[in-house]
Amino acid sequence: MKIISTIQVYCLCVKFIISQYTFSDQVQTSDVELVSYSSTLTSYTDQKVSQNITFAVKFQNVPKVIVGYKILDYDKNCNTKSFEIIVSQIAQSSFTISFTKYQDTKVYRFVATWIAIDSIYAFQNQVVLNFSPWPSSNQVTVSSPFSLPSVDTTKVQRKVIAFVQGTLSNGPTYKHTFQMNAIVNTNTIDINVISSDQTKSISLIKVNYIEFYTNITTPYYDVTIINDLDFQSYNSNKYCAWTYGKTKTLDYNYNSDINGTVAAITEYDIDFQSAARLQLNLISYSPNNKQLNYNYIINLNTDTCFYSMGANIAAFKMLDCSQCQNTPINFSPSQMCVSQCPQGYSQKLRDISQSFSFCQVNQCSITNCLLCDNHGKCLQCNSGIYLYNDTCNQSQPNHTFCDQNLICQSCLDTCQQCSDGSSCSSCKSGLFLYQGKCISQKPNNTFCDSNKVCQDCQASCSSCSDGSSCTACQSGFYFYQGKCSSTQPSNTFCDPNKICQSCQSSCSSCSDGSSCTACQSGLYFYQGKCNSTQPNNTFCDSNKICQDCQASCSSCSDGSSCTACQSGLFFYQGKCISAQPINTFCDSNKVCQDCQASCSSCSDGLSCIACQAGQYLYKGMCSPTQQKNTFCDSNKVCQDCQASCSSCSDGSSCTECQYGLYFYKGKCSSTQPNNTYCDSNKVCQDCQASCSSCSDGSSCTACQYGLYFYQGKCSSIQPNNTFCDSNKVCQSCLAVCSSCSDGSSCIICQAGLYLYKSICSSTQPNNTFCDSNKVCQDCQATCSSCSDGLSCTACQAGLYLYKGMCSPTQQKNTFCDSNKVCQDCQASCSSCSDGSSCTACQYGLYFYKGKCSSTQPNNTFCDSNKVCQDCQASCLSCSDGSSCTACQYGLYFYKGKCSSIQPNNTFCDSNKVCQSCLAVCSSCSDGSSCITCQTGLYSYQGKCISDQPSNTYCDNNKICTQCKNSACNSCDITLSVCIQCSQIEYIYNSKCYSKQPPQTYCDTKNYCYNCLSQCLSCSNSTECTVCNSGLYFYKGNCTMTQPNNTFCDSNKICSQCSNLSCGSCDSNLTSCLQCTPNNYLYNQQCYQSQPSQTYCDSNLICQSCLSQCQTCSSNTVCTSCSQGLYLYEGNCVSKQPSNTYCDQNNICKQCSNPVCNICDNTLNACTKCNLNNYIYKQQCYQQQPPQTFCDNNFNCSSCMPQCQTCENGTSCLSCISNYFFFQGNCSANLPNNTYCNQQNICTQCTNPKCSICDSTLSSCFECKSNEYIFNQKCCQTQPAQTYCDNNQICYSCLSQCKTCQNSTTCTSCSDGYYFYEGNCFKTQPNSTYCDKNLICQSCQSQCGTCLDATSCSTFCTQCNDINCNVCDQSLKCSSCQDSNCLKCDSQNVCIQCQAKMYLYNSKCYENQPAQTYCDQNLKCFDCQSQCLTCQNGQSCTQCVNGYQFQGICYEQQPNNTFCDENKICSQCKDQLCKYCNQYNECIQCYKGTYHFKYQCYMSKPKQTYCIKK
Repeated sequence: MKIISTIQVYCLCVKFIISQYTFSDQVQTSDVELVSYSSTLTSYTDQKVSQNITFAVKFQNVPKVIVGYKILDYDKNCNTKSFEIIVSQIAQSSFTISFTKYQDTKVYRFVATWIAIDSIYAFQNQVVLNFSPWPSSNQVTVSSPFSLPSVDTTKVQRKVIAFVQGTLSNGPTYKHTFQMNAIVNTNTIDINVISSDQTKSISLIKVNYIEFYTNITTPYYDVTIINDLDFQSYNSNKYCAWTYGKTKTLDYNYNSDINGTVAAITEYDIDFQSAARLQLNLISYSPNNKQLNYNYIINLNTDTCFYSMGANIAAFKMLDCSQCQNTPINFSPSQMCVSQCPQGYSQKLRDISQSFSFCQVNQCSITNCLLCDNHGKCLQCNSGIYLYNDTCNQSQPNHTFCDQNLICQSCLDTCQQCSDGSSCSSCKSGLFLYQGKCISQKPNNTFCDSNKVCQDCQASCSSCSDGSSCTACQSGFYFYQGKCSSTQPSNTFCDPNKICQSCQSSCSSCSDGSSCTACQSGLYFYQGKCNSTQPNNTFCDSNKICQDCQASCSSCSDGSSCTACQSGLFFYQGKCISAQPINTFCDSNKVCQDCQASCSSCSDGLSCIACQAGQYLYKGMCSPTQQKNTFCDSNKVCQDCQASCSSCSDGSSCTECQYGLYFYKGKCSSTQPNNTYCDSNKVCQDCQASCSSCSDGSSCTACQYGLYFYQGKCSSIQPNNTFCDSNKVCQSCLAVCSSCSDGSSCIICQAGLYLYKSICSSTQPNNTFCDSNKVCQDCQATCSSCSDGLSCTACQAGLYLYKGMCSPTQQKNTFCDSNKVCQDCQASCSSCSDGSSCTACQYGLYFYKGKCSSTQPNNTFCDSNKVCQDCQASCLSCSDGSSCTACQYGLYFYKGKCSSIQPNNTFCDSNKVCQSCLAVCSSCSDGSSCITCQTGLYSYQGKCISDQPSNTYCDNNKICTQCKNSACNSCDITLSVCIQCSQIEYIYNSKCYSKQPPQTYCDTKNYCYNCLSQCLSCSNSTECTVCNSGLYFYKGNCTMTQPNNTFCDSNKICSQCSNLSCGSCDSNLTSCLQCTPNNYLYNQQCYQSQPSQTYCDSNLICQSCLSQCQTCSSNTVCTSCSQGLYLYEGNCVSKQPSNTYCDQNNICKQCSNPVCNICDNTLNACTKCNLNNYIYKQQCYQQQPPQTFCDNNFNCSSCMPQCQTCENGTSCLSCISNYFFFQGNCSANLPNNTYCNQQNICTQCTNPKCSICDSTLSSCFECKSNEYIFNQKCCQTQPAQTYCDNNQICYSCLSQCKTCQNSTTCTSCSDGYYFYEGNCFKTQPNSTYCDKNLICQSCQSQCGTCLDATSCSTFCTQCNDINCNVCDQSLKCSSCQDSNCLKCDSQNVCIQCQAKMYLYNSKCYENQPAQTYCDQNLKCFDCQSQCLTCQNGQSCTQCVNGYQFQGICYEQQPNNTFCDENKICSQCKDQLCKYCNQYNECIQCYKGTYHFKYQCYMSKPKQTYCIKK
């Protein structure tokens, strides 16, 4: 909310200029003693006292209230010192203030001070300053945003009044110190508290404040705020065991006296020792002119020292209008100085001794009246209450009408009910209600209900029975079935009197009762007849009006297009011709269709014979791009590549391989060539020479025999800080280990780390204890931490720790903290919440506020279980929590309650025991006489009566005095001027008359007031009953001109037209003669909008449209149609015309696309096509568009984008290029657990372990994640006697190997074989020693034989030739026995042959032995037994018996293959094909599929017939 920047008060001017600033000047402040020396609060538990405060003057609005304290007498002899003041239940007349002291704080006296401000620009707030945790600066600040952020600070000033509301401590303390101040900062109100308490015992300080806005230059209301420190805070001098008092005077610099002050303690600094006691007093005196006098009194007990004390003091000043000569009265609701109080207010003196006066609202004697005038007449009732005849009523009085302020007047005499003073809403018995008037006879041309409420017939009727049916029509109207219309009803014929009858049922229009001119919807009109079926050899428009077809047609859709031909003619695109059209194919009925667009000629709608220029022909299909896995001649006629190729340059050479095959030097194979590495596309290259296998050209995956393998490298020595297996494959130790036995376990840790269960860590593991070397062991299972193996220091979650032991349940008579650490309760407790408070007592003891005692505590009441509660603070004794039996000293006892003030309407004895006054009294001196009366009663000569006594003046409090003029029934405050006359006379201008004065109106008490000047007579201050000569009278008003929407008689008395839109009307008030501006005149009625089914001229005079028109521009042209009809070229028809678009309102336009039957709003896109045409994407086609599926109505939708053909929108029948087809779905990636042929048609593998399988569907090419593949089978673990590459593809070891590193190197041997340097031997190798597992190592070089690594049993001498394995005694090299052997071992077993010779089973051959495969050193190994030839030990290239397919031998020809004369098989391209020929043409399909023209189909091809085989 924005505050206007200035408030200006002028004393010399009546006019007062004011902004929206402060709405009330009312400020009240006082002190209240909450704790007295007669009712101290000295219990060791929390204690609370409350008091209701009644304001001296009731506020107009709920005020803002804050509290502080000015007298505090207390001590502290245990743990805490905490208290707070709370304000609640704030209302216009009162509020409640409560004081609570906490725990062991003792309070002997406590006096609070309060201030209440009634202003919409005073804002109350409360803040909590939290000292936990303790701030390093010893200061806590809370900043709050302004309540009114946008003010002009050059003209409006913010001020803040802040009081301490409470202090709370959190532990023992010998010192209590704080200083609070409030600051108006740039953007916030800042509340600061500083404390130098070394014990840091303060937990929090609560502060409440009022944010106040005042004008800087001329404030109507202002406040001055002083933060006063009596001593310099924390002065080195202190005052101990001393009483200090000082009086101070503050100058406010006001130009007159101040209206009120408030002061409260905001700072002190105290030392407590032992049971010390402090009394703080801040006593302020009544203001004296421009100054405020106040003093401090500080009483210090023994061992209490005092450093400083301060206060926040506020003084309030309101503008004194008595200084303004012409406007001496304060009127605060408008913040202005006035010369006299407004109506409803009376002038009052604030103080008899001063001239200051203000306006106070008049007290009303009338129940529920809000404002009364000076005579006691009610001017306005309370909200929701009705004012009528000077009384306030809960509900609207009968026979009245009321304005928006609920001020009511009488209806006309003929009305039962009304909404104003000139018209009725219901009539008295026997009268007719018509157009707001009550009349004795039924009006003409109306119909009336049983309550005689009458309405007009329809305008077209000359008589009627009700509001919807005529019995006769006005001249010029047509009468038909009880209705009158300006145009002839549809489907009727009429006599000269315009009385109409229905046509025949089949007609929609007719000329007489036997002849139709148009038909009903759904019937065909032909040569003047209406038929239910279309006549033969005719065509009909959208309205089913039919004509003859052309002679060549046997049926047609219009006069130019046939739908079927006469015998012998060809039918093509709606035409009948004698010869077949070019580039078409025709069925046996000579119905012709176009070839596919890509064909230059065709045999049917699916297969091309030749293609359009630039297209590729492949298996009868034409496409703009070459099919995958084909090669094409110069004419773009294409054939298939070999089965293993995915692309090729001719029929014998591949450039890429089928998925899953390896490409190496122009060949495709099912297994990776030896000693090669392959990329992700299985394109392979040779490894480095040092590798026995590799992952790329720079990294080995296995080494040549004798080398160490580590991180892709091969070396002759073991790398540092590694551990290696028996195959010399090495890995790094963990970084935290200084030595290790494997990759996960340390033996010794790096310096500074903890060793626990072979694991090294930087911190001690949880729930362990460790020795000096940081070697750790587990604590007991119940501990979460321990000091040794026996004692816990903390427990596992959910367990209780008690004396070093952990248990699942809490020990009896203990209390536990939030971490379940438990201690013993006090001995008197049977259960407790902590060490000082019980929750239940031992048997026989009294329980009171957490303590157990053997006797009942004072001033309490207890239940049968000896659980006790406080009596109310005011009770001396009580029977329960709500009723006292005696009161504290000084309090009044009345009906079981104690109060500090005497209860209303009572009289009391000397002991302050009170009894009720008489019911009529509000105060009394005894039980028989009143001092003052109850509200609403008059006090006169010591009596209370309900009515004002005759010949008296009674003030606002209904205290009455006898008039001086005996003629008055009542008089004013002068006691001489009559307000009411004694006899039944009229009083006007304070005079009495025997008759009502002319041109006046009088109330029920005969008080008379002037009528308006234009009235000859009137009923009240605003309504005339008769006008002065020459004026028009209408609804209590007198005007110079005739009012709008009326008929006026010759006496210029006007009545309202029944139609509010009439400008003027005739005497019956029903027919308009003229309409008000912008209204339409139709059939003598006025309408705010143009009546339906009419057209109007420039003067808004309207006539009827044709019956079928909803709207029209003339009597012949429709602009919209009746419901269900279509608008086309100004006519309304029953059906949508052909070749049109019609919007939601059935307004139609001709399509721009002539092939559409119906089009959309673009007029080019079709929504419906002609007969037997396909509709797709809002276009019409004679043939089904490619990549679509169509329903029986020829409505086509797109297949999914990856489909080539489909039956619906969710599955495919075939896929586009480079997509895989599987179970009706097309995907860019190879489906899991499938085999896919060259056409990318996929079948589910029968082996669920396969990721990819071969055409048998049971043998795997690839396995699922983390599985091994061996012999085209998938295994969860590596098969025995195999080695595997990085892709977990496994191969057989040599037969003598139990485990191996690659195809030539063993890592362990089969039973009975000796293992030595990667080889397995049937006998122990020479110059070796072997352990019990037959694992052998070399003897020393000088040994011939040895027992171990250090002891020779025979000695050898090195041969002269270092390349020689064996030499004679002369050290000359001995030749091998086999002359073809280049090297042999000591046993003369050949290990290397002469150049270009093959080594197989230790023998040398010139040619490769049969059924073997050989490495690059021509060392040969056996193929699998079923192989005739092979490239490795895993797959065959030719079988001994049976068929070879993808490296595997089969007894029978595999499915989905073609096999040559050598029984070497290739996969068919068509997955649905069981067997195919060398041209990849299917010769047999799988069961359940259709075979047509060397291809297989899931569904029957179109335009075919099939024979079951």
